[in-house]
Amino acid sequence: MNKTIFEITKMDCPSEENLIRMKLDGISSIANLDFDILNQKLTVFHSGEIDQIEKSILELNLGGKKISTEQTDQKAFKENANQKNYFGLYSELILPFS
Repeated sequence: MNKTIFEITKMDCPSEENLIRMKLDGISSIANLDFDILNQKLTVFHSGEIDQIEKSILELNLGGKKISTEQTDQKAFKENANQKNYFGLYSELILPFS
């Protein structure tokens, strides 16, 4: 299993996270995506080469740049509670003004 970290400079809300998820959906080598919206980082856990994943991220034109790739023994992943909290925060701030 490999772990690749991307910096995505235009990822600042759950909308960009969803765009990335949709773009990468169906790439069978991806085991898990871990989004850190506040720090504009995406960690991709995958098997095999990163080329297709990197190309897909770059095609979104969100300022994506591969930072590092390393091997990892991690095989179990938990749901990232922070992702849901960010969405909840944004929806609480935006929805009342709709």
